[in-house]
Amino acid sequence: MTAATVASTGQDGRGHVSLVFSRLDERQRRWVGGLLSEMLGHGGTKQVSELAGLDPKTVRQGRIDLNNALKDRKSVV
Repeated sequence: MTAATVASTGQDGRGHVSLVFSRLDERQRRWVGGLLSEMLGHGGTKQVSELAGLDPKTVRQGRIDLNNALKDRKSVV
């Protein structure tokens, strides 16, 4: 997923993002926002915060939470 992909989703994409985020609790919104931000790369935090209506600090914290959780997990081979 690229920034252009998100930008090209138009109003329908924004509606879907809003719908999904409205069904999540606070922690889930933070994690999904962080994940989407990582997938988008540079500028992703701003785009996700605008699309999902989240504070950019919340999106950044989601990225931190996910990275910490991945460090703490044992790999399964």
